[in-house]
Amino acid sequence: MKRRYRKKDNPFVTGFLLFVLLTSIYISINYVPKQFLTLERFPILFFVVFATTTLIAGITLIVTLKIWRKYTSKKKQEKESKPHKKEKKFLSPAEKEFKKYLHQNLPENIEIHCKVRLADILKTETTYRRIMMMHVDYALLDADTQEIILIIELDDKSHETEKAKERDAIKNNALKESRIKFTRIPDSKKYHPIIINEIVEFCRNKTAP
Repeated sequence: MKRRYRKKDNPFVTGFLLFVLLTSIYISINYVPKQFLTLERFPILFFVVFATTTLIAGITLIVTLKIWRKYTSKKKQEKESKPHKKEKKFLSPAEKEFKKYLHQNLPENIEIHCKVRLADILKTETTYRRIMMMHVDYALLDADTQEIILIIELDDKSHETEKAKERDAIKNNALKESRIKFTRIPDSKKYHPIIINEIVEFCRNKTAP
């Protein structure tokens, strides 16, 4: 049998009643004339004070909650009503420059895809939404088979924060577990030819007949 919900089970209700009780005792002792504080009159007097305090506190609480809900609801509506804005640039200057390097050097049978979600390149049984919402900077694919050849992450200064390092570690582990080859390249104004050559040779070897 299901246990029915009772108001006294709610800690908020319990706290409210305790507050009213203590307030009523305080008012009865400190603000009621001494001649009324007799053994015969005190129970009736305390009941009146308790009922009055409960009524006033209850009305105040209800009005406050209604005002708060109206305020938060208005804020939520204002937030939801704000139009979506288009990003000015899809790629940052560094990402755009590195993509140009790749286009100039990679074989023609390699496709370059930018900002690809992890959810689009690996399968997982986890419901960890944070992983699925992450993306990689570049995914290099075989144009014929659409097989993922290499994942490239371009690390700029934003990757030096503790939060970014934690995010990168999660991403690295997900790619390793999926056995997807990936590499991280430090952001630079001019990329060393050796780095580009290594990527080119790797792609050629993976797509060679």
